[in-house]
Amino acid sequence: MRVAVVLLDGARAFDVAVVCEVFGRDRTMHGVPRTETVLVAPRRQVALDHAMTARAQPLSAAAEADLVLVPGFWDLGAVLEAQDDPHHVRARQAVVAAHERGAEVASLCLGAFWLARTGLLDGTEVTTHWSQGRSLARLYPNVTVRENVLYTHDPLRRVWTGAGVTAALDLCLAVLASWCGAAAAAVVARFLVLPAQRTGGQAQFVPPRFGRDDTASGALATMQSRVRQDVARPWTLADLARAAGTSTRTLQRRCAEQTGMSPQAWLTVERVEAAKELLQATVLSVEEVARRVGFLHADLLRKHFVAAVGVAPTAYRTAFKTPTDRQRRSAPCLSAGQEMTELSQAPTGVATSSSTSTTEARNPRTWRNWVR
Repeated sequence: MRVAVVLLDGARAFDVAVVCEVFGRDRTMHGVPRTETVLVAPRRQVALDHAMTARAQPLSAAAEADLVLVPGFWDLGAVLEAQDDPHHVRARQAVVAAHERGAEVASLCLGAFWLARTGLLDGTEVTTHWSQGRSLARLYPNVTVRENVLYTHDPLRRVWTGAGVTAALDLCLAVLASWCGAAAAAVVARFLVLPAQRTGGQAQFVPPRFGRDDTASGALATMQSRVRQDVARPWTLADLARAAGTSTRTLQRRCAEQTGMSPQAWLTVERVEAAKELLQATVLSVEEVARRVGFLHADLLRKHFVAAVGVAPTAYRTAFKTPTDRQRRSAPCLSAGQEMTELSQAPTGVATSSSTSTTEARNPRTWRNWVR
């Protein structure tokens, strides 16, 4: 498989690096079919963001590509202003010509704006960085924008589009899986220390444990800490207020100020996060996962999980499972310390022995003590 990356001034160096890392390394000795990456541009030297430069081959080098990919741009305004620049016109012509010859085309992040100008996205569902989805829909009304997905794929039109930043990895792994098989994508993902694949329909989101609630202080931080130690408890608003040492009204006000959510909504998000960790780390049934994180039954977990993540719990487990999962069928026999310590020490996708001695998990914020 040959991938041509179309470079123009202002392209995101991160996006270019992702494509090169996924497709540009020889991993045939690990069972991955040979892939290669070529950087093409209207001129030899291209200025990327972060004061980086890249050497590129002529646009004609994209002629034999199976996939022609457009990375994102840091300065969207500058790209839109340069649309009629001769370099941009020549690059668009090369992309259209490659597509007419049968190549697939793809965009990463704000590269969707540039690719939409070619007309190849007309009539398709596309995505881009969540912050610019409405702008894309306004500028290109013939394109259907899906703001809350990681990537889109229209196999009939041979078009891929990816959301912002790290979603470039998701799209590239999905492309690799479509060309070389899921096993090859899983091997590359393990080298990148990533889950094999997040489904394209999974929502673009910042995990709550890395979000605004981590800036909580005072009584709210105390409440959050206590909930995370016993997330399965049937917490009422009054219980949460007692844990915070405040009145219910004060708790509601502080929670809204510091997290943007009500206490009950924050609790639901926390339970979904706990469920995600159990789905990745164990082979417990969805019903048992629901019980351990405080949902009354599996249907309630599924409802909140789909609303927050965009996929069902079983689909999430399938996307994020690792070889270690098959070795965890005796997980209920392990102590919380054994289970969590093993996970905290093992990179994603690398099988480890289940005989790890019982020690305290290195990151109690991530590996909570609710697995019993």
